[in-house]
Amino acid sequence: MRITEKEIIAFIKDEFWETDLNSYSDVFCEVGIDGDDCYDFLMRYSDFFCVDIKSFLWYFHYQAEGNLCSFSNFFSQVPNESVTYIPITVKMLSDFANSKKWNINYPVHELPSKK
Repeated sequence: MRITEKEIIAFIKDEFWETDLNSYSDVFCEVGIDGDDCYDFLMRYSDFFCVDIKSFLWYFHYQAEGNLCSFSNFFSQVPNESVTYIPITVKMLSDFANSKKWNINYPVHELPSKK
């Protein structure tokens, strides 16, 4: 049975709150979550819809919790600033739920070294 975008939106509503999401909404921006909340959401999504997210690279999609207001960010670049942001949409979450796999071909990239 195909998992619909309506089911994804209902899941998001249950996990957070109701918003005006559509197929191409940037879920994290629309819902207003970042950092650990994004990670927690994706773990629950993965469990609920049985999606293998081993290939997921968080820094393309959100900031790490410690990076949101870290003084050390003034002196070194954080991973999410080294790559081009990729929004996660309702359509993507539905497609991944149906294929049971996180399916983004991330661009070739290099992360900054830690100081």
